[in-house]
Amino acid sequence: MICLTNSMRGLNLTAKLAKVDCPVTILCGEKDKANLKAEKKLVGLLPQVELQIVKGAGHEVNKDAPEAVAAILDRRRPGGNL
Repeated sequence: MICLTNSMRGLNLTAKLAKVDCPVTILCGEKDKANLKAEKKLVGLLPQVELQIVKGAGHEVNKDAPEAVAAILDRRRPGGNL
């Protein structure tokens, strides 16, 4: 895992983000201070993006608020409520 993480340090895909042609949902816990800034930056780089801040959740949003995550993903799926 450490080798994989180190090998990705120099990886920069910023220029390729504008070419993403599918809808993207970014989930971030409101208490995830480490990633919230980066997630907001991604919103400006992706063409079809929706940022969902999950109230009360931290870094492990799927563990902290699984019902909220499921509801968001259900709305985003084809035939969902979105």
